[in-house]
Order: sequence, then structure tokens, then C-alpha cells
Amino acid sequence: MNLEGIWYNELGSKMIIDSINDGQIIGNYETTVGSAQGLYTLSGRTEKNVKSQENQSIGWVVVWDNEITNNNCVTSWSGQLQEIEGEEVIHAYWMLTIETVPGSNWKSTLIGYDTFKRTIPTASVINKHVNSRSVSHPL
Repeated sequence: MNLEGIWYNELGSKMIIDSINDGQIIGNYETTVGSAQGLYTLSGRTEKNVKSQENQSIGWVVVWDNEITNNNCVTSWSGQLQEIEGEEVIHAYWMLTIETVPGSNWKSTLIGYDTFKRTIPTASVINKHVNSRSVSHPL
């Protein structure tokens, strides 16, 4: 299994892992959620010495600041690449922290879960997941 390439989560957001060098991940992220526009730099880590057929742990971060806008927040994901029924899948929890004033720190962090696959989800899959979320993403 190889982490490099294009991945899509259940809402259609796109993660592009351009390269992995000695465990260092470099890429870009484009979200379909909220008001964030364009590509955002992605950086992360994975295990250095993984055999081609093993599961892999992975973690990455996106700072929501690019040439178009600064959303004053950061998201980190932590998960693993697995092969499930012949398909490569990344299951990852995310934590998004929004800049707040000290009195509002209690509402500065959201936690969620994403499943990334190599194929773009259909509109019906995206709608199903959008409608099942009780909290909207702040971006």
C-alpha cells in the first residue's frame, strides 16, 4: 500500500500526498466544507520502514491560511491506512482548533472523524454524510 496520491473523504474534500521522504509527508488539501477556498499546504509524518502490504499509521496537519484567505484555525488528523475488502482506506480522527479570546476557549476545538478513499464520493454519499452531521464545520 502506498499513501502517495489523491484521496477523498466522505464529504468530497481532496487530500493530495505529493511525496513521502523518510517518513515526512508533503502535500495539499482542498476542502469542500465551509468557506475555505483553494489549496492549503499539508504536512505530516508516517512510519519510515513499512512493508508494502502492512497497515500504516499517519498524522498530518493543515493550517487554514493560503493566498486567498486566513481562517485563523488549524486541523490535525491522526489515523491509519488499511486495506479493507481489497480497497485502501485511511481512517482518521481530526481535531480543529479555531483562534478565540481566552474567555471562549471552551468552544475553540471541534473533534470529528473522516474516512479517505481513492475514489470521489457520489453526490448521494456526500448528502448522506452532510445530513448526518449534527454540527456544521466552521470553515
